[in-house]
Amino acid sequence: MWEMLVKRGTDLQLALANIESTGNRASADWIATYTFSASKRKVINKIHAEFKLKNGKIVEHKDSISFYRWSCQAMGATGFLLG
Repeated sequence: MWEMLVKRGTDLQLALANIESTGNRASADWIATYTFSASKRKVINKIHAEFKLKNGKIVEHKDSISFYRWSCQAMGATGFLLG
């Protein structure tokens, strides 16, 4: 996902919030706003990220998103039906 956003997201905007770290775990909420290249539709993708840390570095990263919310924004009626 990051590769696609960086390569194709000519209008990509990122916002971070709720950054927390405890021991070997961290989390953050982030919002990626961009135009989905296939449909030319504006997407506001709200993501929650969980990280596992080791020696101060990220060794595991998991993003959680609502695919349904994303697909409705990115693909319109087709995305609605996919949900």
